[in-house]
Amino acid sequence: MEPSRQTRHVADAGDGEPDDRVIAVALRRSLLVAAGLALVGGGIWSLMRPAPSRPVLSESPLA
Repeated sequence: MEPSRQTRHVADAGDGEPDDRVIAVALRRSLLVAAGLALVGGGIWSLMRPAPSRPVLSESPLA
């Protein structure tokens, strides 16, 4: 007895090639992971870099 379409692995349509839907889901998931890692990395980078030095008001060229 052959398994039905619901119980067969979603990436296997019977021809050995992955479905376009599976490729799209994997690509979307990898892009979301990459975006999340970029946000986390950017946040860590912004916390680790030194704060910009601000001039003291008495040393301001406008004063």
